Formats: sequence, C-alpha cells, structure tokens
Amino acid sequence: LRKYLDAAVTMATHQADIDTNHKTGWQWKHSPRHVETRAEFGHTFTRGLLEAYFFTGNRRYLETAVELGDYFAKAIRIPRELGNERQIGWSRISLLPVYEATWDTKYLDAAKETVDRLLAGLDAKGKFTIRWDNRISFFNGIAATGLIYYQRATGDERVADAALRVIRRARGFYPEYAGRTLEAIAWAYQRTGDSHDLDFLQRTWEPTMARQINWNTMQLGAPTSWRGS
Repeated sequence: LRKYLDAAVTMATHQADIDTNHKTGWQWKHSPRHVETRAEFGHTFTRGLLEAYFFTGNRRYLETAVELGDYFAKAIRIPRELGNERQIGWSRISLLPVYEATWDTKYLDAAKETVDRLLAGLDAKGKFTIRWDNRISFFNGIAATGLIYYQRATGDERVADAALRVIRRARGFYPEYAGRTLEAIAWAYQRTGDSHDLDFLQRTWEPTMARQINWNTMQLGAPTSWRGS
C-alpha cells in the first residue's frame, strides 16, 4: 500500500535532513536530544536511505547514504569503535549496502580490514576479543548478521564459519524478544540443516511473539533460548 511508502519517505527525509550532520558526515543518535550525540556503530543506518532512493529516485537519499558511508569507512578502522558485538554487526550492516549501491571498493576494503582483525581474535566458541563481552543474544545476532552481509558480498567462507560460531554462542543466553536474531539463525539452519539451529529458531520465535502481549523475557528466572538434545 502507498501509505507504507509515504511513511518510509518521510522517515528517510528526516534522516537525510535532520539525523545527519552534513558538516562532519556522521549520523546523530536516535534518542532524546538526538542532535547533540554522535551515533556510535550500535545505532547507525543506511539501508532505509538507499531503499528510499531505489523506490523514488531521489538522489538526496543516495548522497546522504554515501556521505555516511564515507564517514563509516574511516571510523570502522578504529578498534575502539567496535567495542561490542552490536557495533561489530551494525558497522557492516551500515557500510556494505553503500558498497552494493555504488560498487566503490573503498567501502568493501574498510569492511575487510576490520573483518580480518576481528576474526583473528575470535575464539572457537564465537567470542570476540573486544572491550565488552555483553553476553546478550540480540548483540550476538546482530554481529552474526553483519558477518553474513560481508560473506554474501565476498563469498569468504572464513566469515561464514565465524558467523555460525557467533550466532550459536547465543544459544545459552536469554531469549531474544524482538526478532533481531531471527535472520542469522534462519541463515544458520539453511546453511547447515542442523536440527539444533531449527530448534533455536523456533524457541526464539516464541518469545518474539510473546512480547506482543507482555514483557517477561528479561526478568530474572526467564528460560534461556537453548535446550539440550
């Protein structure tokens, strides 16, 4: 329906005209008083701008996404900018669509440099060597999704293996409640056919739907999203 496109265009215009600092090239954080705080990589976005451009042809959206991409390509190389799994994921989810929209290899090169560094510090159980180990299912799901985006763009099988380790690490954490891990878990099951991944997917879907009624998944004593075979 047209109403969805109209709403999307309104939001893309807001991001292009208000949520982007056109002097520095960074994105303002989506929060109260959000034009006072630079968004770190846990809160950066370009896909909506690019999709609005593809739908409407309005180059303002493409130009803003490229402007953000240029900033992200520099910031992503700074290790402190990727201090948790969420930042690892969203940095790739923000940067790679700009590469796919422009085919400018500087964006892919920036992503590759950080992927190589992160994989060098990733252990067998999917834990990164980073500043914060949040042990949050959603954070690990976003990190895995970012790696999946990179693997799809490059075909790098090292990264596919890393994404599997990262998303499977989340099996022992509290259930994701907003569906933000579903993409990575579904990818894992499609890739491996492992029944544990299918079980993980189903058990994540349940609290995602339950959240529509109440908010129980983060309370003490809530079940984890993993059950043994």
